Amino acid sequence: MISLFRKIRQKLLQQNRINRYLAYAIGEIFLVVIGILLALQINTWNQSQQQAKLERRILIEIDNNLGEDLLDVQDEIESFETTIRLDSILIQHFKSRQPFSDSIGAFLHVVEMSPHLSPGQNGYKLLESKGIDVISLDSLRMQISNLYERNYPYYMTYARERFQIIELEIKPFWTRNFFIEKHGQWPFRKRVPIDYHQLLDDRHFIPLIQVSSFQASVMLTRSINLKEEIEAVRVSIHEFLEKDKK
Repeated sequence: MISLFRKIRQKLLQQNRINRYLAYAIGEIFLVVIGILLALQINTWNQSQQQAKLERRILIEIDNNLGEDLLDVQDEIESFETTIRLDSILIQHFKSRQPFSDSIGAFLHVVEMSPHLSPGQNGYKLLESKGIDVISLDSLRMQISNLYERNYPYYMTYARERFQIIELEIKPFWTRNFFIEKHGQWPFRKRVPIDYHQLLDDRHFIPLIQVSSFQASVMLTRSINLKEEIEAVRVSIHEFLEKDKK
């Protein structure tokens, strides 16, 4: 094509047809510019399509991670509800100085259990590596960023506080004052007091169970809030992906 244009220009010059040559040259320049603009537009469109595919892939990965997180958070909610209920039974049992039983020993073992959430990060890490601006919708980008940069860390801070109380206060006390034995039902372990009467007179015993109940109540509230926040982000992702299909 270029050689053809060159031959036409040479022929016009040889024929001394300057006006036609200039008109042709201008037309050729115009065609070249149009070609460049079209090429740029096609390149931009291709890049836009690739960006949209990457955005969709990342959002689907994040949504999958959040779906798994929701199951874990629901497990935590149920665990904290159970802990609160059993702590209440234990407090009333020991305050009334009732005889010790296997079921009470099993409940004591539940007190020292500490569920912990480990959020899936694959999708969000991929987003960070590609740049958070990959998410084209401002509101969705902010929702995702807030969940991973603020809400998850906020939740994990409280989870660590509860874990430290269990590890540094409750478990050491239990170890000093109880044996641990197998149990035929969930949680399949039970605590057996070394000296039950001495334990009932220990002024630190019931307050530790009360601390456990308070911490579980705090974490229950945080878990419910986190569940709602995850669900809201997933709804936004689903709405965006559905609109993107159209």
